[in-house]
Amino acid sequence: MPAFDPIRERIRAVVVGSPSLPFLIVAVGVLVWWAADEGGFLGTAYLPGALLFLAMLVAALMALPAPRPPRTLQLAIALIGGYAAWSYLSMLWAGQPHVAWEGANKTALYALAFALFALWPVRGHAAAFLAGAFALGVTAVGLVELLRVDGAAVSVAFFHEGRLAEPAGYANANTALWFTAFWPALILAGRREVPVALRGLFLGSAGLLTALALLGQSRGWLLALPPMAILAVVTIVGRGRTLAALAAAGLGAAVMIGPILNAYDNFDAAKPPGQAYSDALTVILVVSVALALVGTLAAVGDRRIKLSAQTARRVSGGVAAAAALLATAGTTVLVSKIDDPVGALSDRWSEFKKGGREPVFTGSRLASASTASYRADAWTVAWESFRSHPLGGVGADNFARDYALRGKSDQKPKYPHSLEFRVLSQTGLVGLLLLGGGFAAAIAAAAPAIRRGRAIGAVAAGIGVLTFAYWAVHGSLDWFFEYPVLSTAAFGFLALAGAVSSGMFPTRARPIPTGRALAVAGVVAAIVLESTLAVAWLAERDLRKARETAAADPVGALHRLERSSRLNRLSPEAYKASALIELRRENLDAARRDFEQALARDGGDSFALIQLAAIASVQTRRAEARRFLARARASAPRDAVVRRAGRAIDRGTVVTPEKVNRMVLQDIDVRIGPE
Repeated sequence: MPAFDPIRERIRAVVVGSPSLPFLIVAVGVLVWWAADEGGFLGTAYLPGALLFLAMLVAALMALPAPRPPRTLQLAIALIGGYAAWSYLSMLWAGQPHVAWEGANKTALYALAFALFALWPVRGHAAAFLAGAFALGVTAVGLVELLRVDGAAVSVAFFHEGRLAEPAGYANANTALWFTAFWPALILAGRREVPVALRGLFLGSAGLLTALALLGQSRGWLLALPPMAILAVVTIVGRGRTLAALAAAGLGAAVMIGPILNAYDNFDAAKPPGQAYSDALTVILVVSVALALVGTLAAVGDRRIKLSAQTARRVSGGVAAAAALLATAGTTVLVSKIDDPVGALSDRWSEFKKGGREPVFTGSRLASASTASYRADAWTVAWESFRSHPLGGVGADNFARDYALRGKSDQKPKYPHSLEFRVLSQTGLVGLLLLGGGFAAAIAAAAPAIRRGRAIGAVAAGIGVLTFAYWAVHGSLDWFFEYPVLSTAAFGFLALAGAVSSGMFPTRARPIPTGRALAVAGVVAAIVLESTLAVAWLAERDLRKARETAAADPVGALHRLERSSRLNRLSPEAYKASALIELRRENLDAARRDFEQALARDGGDSFALIQLAAIASVQTRRAEARRFLARARASAPRDAVVRRAGRAIDRGTVVTPEKVNRMVLQDIDVRIGPE
């Protein structure tokens, strides 16, 4: 039909210029799915996603033209892929190989995403479309979450310690999710190349995402904001446009912050969010709509006003200079209100290094001057792990056991709350060189588009680097590497920046070699990786389903757990879950066998050890109970449950497995609050 010929030609031009675009659209869809599903944290979410990324990469290699990325991007792909391989190799020396396997599977996912986004060139408009689709998709997830909170029967269903923690399940990761989408929304809101209606929608989305971040009350996010704002202005061409969008979002935040913080004044986890939250929600929605309207009107005016390139540069420079002066003046006023700013900063740093439990917040967490936390202690343990294993680290994600032995708090962190310390402590200098080198090569690949590119291509490349930078900066203070939605977005959009650059400045780089030997090696690697991911997924699916159905169908759950333990022959989790079911069925001997099987896979599992001590206590095998207790104490010397149960066993008191389970629940309540 002739009427559709121009549309067909335009689609053809887009696909020819960005051959991988259909696959990348699906990849962005996966990110939005994970955003709504606990950040993709659970194996039942990220493992099928990883299989899909692998399938798309293989299909793209078979169906699309031979990839010819520049050498810097080829190097980045090789180094990041090498980091994933090194993570798998760390299973050989990890104290908990099953944990290292899980960490390596996530790393492989990020490497697959990087390769898929990096291998083929992407035009600027296509890259901007992908970034915008991600931003709007995450905004839609956030809007649904805000409305769901308003109808909640109890606040604890969505809030943890008064902080919005859903859908990710962890307040800091939740905040990072919103601001990973904030940067592309904000930048695209100020670009003339974006359609008028979308510019308004992007600015309204930036306002809504800011409100969601404020509800998360992450002080790490607050610390990351100034350097990220500076980086956004420096990285993205058209500084005046970026600053104008930042100013609009900042004004919206100034209007919203009062009602949002008021919602925490009388917060009660056991009650509905209440009228204060409803009032805050109304303000959030009104301000977001107002920003969308302002953005639309500004876009209309922007289209009508034509400035020469020289005038535009002068206006942009003037706006940047005014913003710098305002920032300097504001900083000066704030510092002048502090009697001894250097001393106050020194006190806060000393408090941070000393560590300790965070204070109980009765109002806004953001307003607190306290820097008390256990991060410094976690970083110290991670550094000690690196010093004891400098070359290869202790194994991917193998931090929890080291902290149980060397940490000073009663906390039980599984991760060291820092990207840098994670890489150093768990994969050593080799891992640092591989991953750090991969990131450096990827940024170098993106640099030409940012420095010399024009219009939307340079902007899209800048958004890619900015998205990655936010993950790296905020992730320096937290364990965001473990959240697939955050890390996949960071790796993917960094790679996308390089792909935009290769599309704008084609090189004479040879296609990636496809000789017979390499082809065979690639096929073998794909099959092995597919098997690894599929087995892990099936085992995790059975484990989760068994836990969900154990109360209603214990026999069926036991069958699922048996299958899960056969599929994943490294993890003790299926055996521990089976043992708990047997305890509820009052079958102590079967529970004992299952806990012993769990110990055969992880001899330092303090939960299995203390449960075996309790079973021996009930069965009056006191010497055996003391032996298991001694092993539990050696594995987790500060564990509250081990200490309490141990004191009772030392006195000759019978400690039942049910009592141990109650102690575990009480310990969780004390450490992280009631769930």
